[in-house]
Amino acid sequence: MERLVNLKLRQRFAILIFCVVAGFLLYGLWSFKTLGELKVNGPIYKEIAQGKDFVADILPPPGYIIESYLVSLQLVECEPSEQAHLIERLLNLQREYVNRHEFWQKHRLGDELTTTLLAGAHEPAMRFYAVVSDEFVPALLHENRPAVVAAMKKMKSSYALHREAIDRAVKIASHRVVLDEARASQQINFATYLMLFILVCTVSLTVLLAYLISRSVIGPLQSLQQAMKDITNSGDFSRRLVVSSDDEAGDTARIFNELIESVQLAHVAAEAASRAKSDFLANMSHEIRTPMNSIIGFSELALDNPDPKDQQIFLSQILESSNMLLGILNDILDLSKIESGRMMLDVASFDFDELLGSIERSFALRAQEAGLGFTLLRLGESGRVFLGDVLRLRQILTILLGNAVKFTSQGETSLEVKQIRVPDGKVRLEFSIQDTGIGMSAETIKNLFQPFVQADNSITRRFGGTGLGLVIARNLAQMMHGRITVESQLGVGSVFRFQVTLLDGLSVS
Repeated sequence: MERLVNLKLRQRFAILIFCVVAGFLLYGLWSFKTLGELKVNGPIYKEIAQGKDFVADILPPPGYIIESYLVSLQLVECEPSEQAHLIERLLNLQREYVNRHEFWQKHRLGDELTTTLLAGAHEPAMRFYAVVSDEFVPALLHENRPAVVAAMKKMKSSYALHREAIDRAVKIASHRVVLDEARASQQINFATYLMLFILVCTVSLTVLLAYLISRSVIGPLQSLQQAMKDITNSGDFSRRLVVSSDDEAGDTARIFNELIESVQLAHVAAEAASRAKSDFLANMSHEIRTPMNSIIGFSELALDNPDPKDQQIFLSQILESSNMLLGILNDILDLSKIESGRMMLDVASFDFDELLGSIERSFALRAQEAGLGFTLLRLGESGRVFLGDVLRLRQILTILLGNAVKFTSQGETSLEVKQIRVPDGKVRLEFSIQDTGIGMSAETIKNLFQPFVQADNSITRRFGGTGLGLVIARNLAQMMHGRITVESQLGVGSVFRFQVTLLDGLSVS
């Protein structure tokens, strides 16, 4: 016992775990063995079931003789036209009995049952059917009434002997079932007591070892518990444990102190992340639910209204809401690809003038619908063919210009494009998107490119959005060897600038 107390804590725990596992493993193995014997189709179950099935199996045979005897009585009283059918039935019953007797012969019945069933019961049955075929049926066919009566007496006598032998066989088999059940009960009781003994020994040894271990760890654990309670109640992460030993308890105290220090540093970051996540989930739920409700609502209206003109309006609204929902899902998928490093650029040649023309037409219309002005100013060269991912470049412009239009209630938005030739056959494209919208404070700009973040909750409620667009735009610009900067004044407007570097398609050709 003293050697056990002097062991290291990990060694004592190893001994405790070994004893618990060994005890319960032994308990489990014995339980599995016992259940294997008691389960359906197990050895004990098979013995009991076989005995009961055998008792049930030997009860029907007198039915063959009884039915044969009843058929014989019917033959005595029936019309001549029915005799052939009844005689055939009588012969079939004889064949069925012979088949059942052959079935018994294939089973190991034991000496007593073999003598009683295969000899004592079978011989009267065969005499019964011999009288039927040799005396009763010929006398009946020849209408010899006295011979029929004499044959019936012999048949009745044979049936009585057969029945008496069957009753003895049933008693023997039933007694065997009782013995099997008693033996099974003894085995179950023995297995139960043994499992209980194993369980008691395992639990007792576990309690003893647990007590010895607790004597050396309860004090440090109580100190640790009290420190955790103090930190939980007060929120004071400056609380530290006193390291009083070099064993596992001392190591635990040192690790706890280091953990509290790291928790103290991560606490502020975790709160910020939690708020951002909650805001994102709330915003995303609203952003997805809004177009979905629109799609469902206008679909129901279109189904209920047969007017083609109204249906055209409803379908237009459904298409608009579907595109809105698709944009939200694309933003989520793009951010997922970016964060997992699976976002790839599809580099191909494209006409820059065609891209700008498409952007100008699209946002001039959107600005006009919002009551705003829109201008496009190009500086430097024009009409160039570049190598790059035109879809991602368009996506950056769409995000920044879309925000400019969304957050501007009056005034105008503008896009300024400048082309600068750089070495190695490349061109740097500099874009400037300016608006006269709500603007942003310096504090807001610090967190502007963080995922799921907008200026504040009031902005989300007023303008909507997921807060993912600028994050996606910044990462796409970085993939094109560029970056996005912003200048803004609250209540005046904002200017977003970004540049990307592309290969000159003509120089490459």
